[in-house]
Amino acid sequence: MRSSDQDNVRHTTDEQGNTVSVHYDDAGNVTLVEADTDGDGRYDTAAVTTADGTTLVAHDDDGDGRADTIAHIDRDGDLTQVDTVENGQVVASTLDSNGDGRPDTLIEDTDRDGYADRVSYDRDGDGRVDYVVADTDGDGQVDTYAADTDGDGYADSYGGPGGSYGQDDTGSGGYGSGPAQDDTLL
Repeated sequence: MRSSDQDNVRHTTDEQGNTVSVHYDDAGNVTLVEADTDGDGRYDTAAVTTADGTTLVAHDDDGDGRADTIAHIDRDGDLTQVDTVENGQVVASTLDSNGDGRPDTLIEDTDRDGYADRVSYDRDGDGRVDYVVADTDGDGQVDTYAADTDGDGYADSYGGPGGSYGQDDTGSGGYGSGPAQDDTLL
């Protein structure tokens, strides 16, 4: 006798020829979709819808059997967040925080300790970072920041080890000595 879970799986092939398994609950609702999108015989993509209507789509990019990226799609079908995963841990999240359909915020765990330590933000939607804050010593507090307030790609204000610096009206060159000599944000 087969279990209820096994009875509620439909195996099929999509239009691109990918093997797809659709899992259903006892009421007939889809609970999980798995797909082999690279044709190697192993599932590399899985999608599940959460209680709030968000669909999470996980993808194994390198074939090791573990998710490397997780896309968050809201109930309207808009991509709102993409997580980068290493060794089962989210190390970066790219978000559309203002709902315009374009990514504008990057939250990173640069030292891979399980805690976010850098946030970058594109406030004007031009695809370039305008603000960066970072926790450089792991204490959960902002240690450095840089802001490009005039949109030229160079930091206009900076704060961190060595002091804080105000407006760079020229948009080029350093602020003097120390860590702010190169004022390019990225």
